[in-house]
Amino acid sequence: MEINDYKEINALNKLLGKVKFQSDLDFYEFREFAASPIIAEIYKRLNEEFWNESVKLGYLRLEQRQNYKFEFDSAIGRTLRMRVDELTTQEKETLIKYDNIEFYVRTLISPLEVEEIELAKLVNYANERIKTST
Repeated sequence: MEINDYKEINALNKLLGKVKFQSDLDFYEFREFAASPIIAEIYKRLNEEFWNESVKLGYLRLEQRQNYKFEFDSAIGRTLRMRVDELTTQEKETLIKYDNIEFYVRTLISPLEVEEIELAKLVNYANERIKTST
């Protein structure tokens, strides 16, 4: 996998720099990465390449590959609801102002597969939590 896009290089540089050199890793500092469309896209490509290389090198068999699906009532669903709950007032206001709540939710879920009904549950949850607390 080759990364040439400056935005992707910048995002990875920031993320890896924090992981490597931050003396007290704090979740709040990582929120920008959890909701970043750039990080989501890099992760999607990286995960695909990881699986392909793992199969090619014999570490995994192709049939072992799992396509993870997002489900609202799962551990991942709870984690993503936590991400919504921990948005700052300014972040919530920005999502409302630019009508980006669904885009934000889709970015949180990416690169997991998601059925429309499960997506709708998280979008509805986000709409309720964001719009009622601003």
